[in-house]
Amino acid sequence: MPNENGNNGNARLELLLAKEKQVHEALAAERMKLAKREKRLAERERSIIGAAVVKAAAAFPDFRLMIAQTALANVSDASERRFLADRGWLEQGR
Repeated sequence: MPNENGNNGNARLELLLAKEKQVHEALAAERMKLAKREKRLAERERSIIGAAVVKAAAAFPDFRLMIAQTALANVSDASERRFLADRGWLEQGR
């Protein structure tokens, strides 16, 4: 059905659909940027906290033992456990 401009409105609908697609693409790109930023921040946080824990463990043997008995008990990957054992965090037989 023609409108007051003499066309059937398909051109306007197509224009709006194209704009909608652009908005969805922009939203997806922004979400991806935010996810990458959050991942970077989480990695930085782990690095800072990990370095502080290792430094404190070197200064306080009881703290180091507590870490080995609690947090590191959850490390199940064999190669990671070997690495930690080689670095003195775990007993070789554990």
